[in-house]
Amino acid sequence: MGGYSETAIFRRFGYLNMFNLLYMQAELMDLEAKFRVLVADDVKGISEKPDETREKEFAFDFKRFRESGATINHDQLDAFNSIQGKLEKYNAALLQAADVARLNKPQKDELGFFQGWLATSYEGKPFLKRSEVRTWDDENKLDFVTLLTPPVDDEPLIPWFSNVFLNTYHALFARGSNKNKSYDEESGAVHYSDARLNRANKFLITILASILPIVAIIVLFAVRGTWRRIYVSIGFTTLFAISLATFSSARRLEIFASTAAFAAVEVVFIGSVGP
Repeated sequence: MGGYSETAIFRRFGYLNMFNLLYMQAELMDLEAKFRVLVADDVKGISEKPDETREKEFAFDFKRFRESGATINHDQLDAFNSIQGKLEKYNAALLQAADVARLNKPQKDELGFFQGWLATSYEGKPFLKRSEVRTWDDENKLDFVTLLTPPVDDEPLIPWFSNVFLNTYHALFARGSNKNKSYDEESGAVHYSDARLNRANKFLITILASILPIVAIIVLFAVRGTWRRIYVSIGFTTLFAISLATFSSARRLEIFASTAAFAAVEVVFIGSVGP
């Protein structure tokens, strides 16, 4: 995990985190209900304490409320002090759960490699004992998170292409050679640079982005009939929008604007081409 950050896969314990939040929430709900009763009694002046005038002022004067701990009418302050401590712990747990929920999910191939390493490696297999041996089982696959969070600009634009390309390259050209890549003799793992894969992905996307408009124009030129060209234009525009949504991190507004510009080029061509 230290050497290869993509294998830093842990459980987020979603069940336990949610159970803990629900438990603390229910406790605070109970304390809040009791505190509201005390405040209501104070406001209405129906408390059975002897100093009723002073008690009424607790709900309207925080200074008297703070100083009530030194009096016999300290029930309301004691209840609030108990709420403060538990509320602080609840807020901390809530924020921590939100941070954990934002962690990325591990990729399927990375999780599969790590599970295989644990099952077959000399160092991996005896690592876990007792109940820990089930930590990375498939039954917990929805509970896994990874500490690897690459910058948005460096994320592969086509993750599945990276996997296919890398597996094919390794099987055909690099299986017997360990040059220009990180090789772990103990586990037999070969590590390739993500930066090179990202550059390959961006190169492919650039080629596709350059070719698609040209292909659309060529097809529109070859097709005869205005209505047929319109149908072809609809197909290419849809393909262009799907490509943007699938292979890039563009926002919806950016997808809409780019698709509209692409469609405008097609419309201009259809309107200007001769019979």
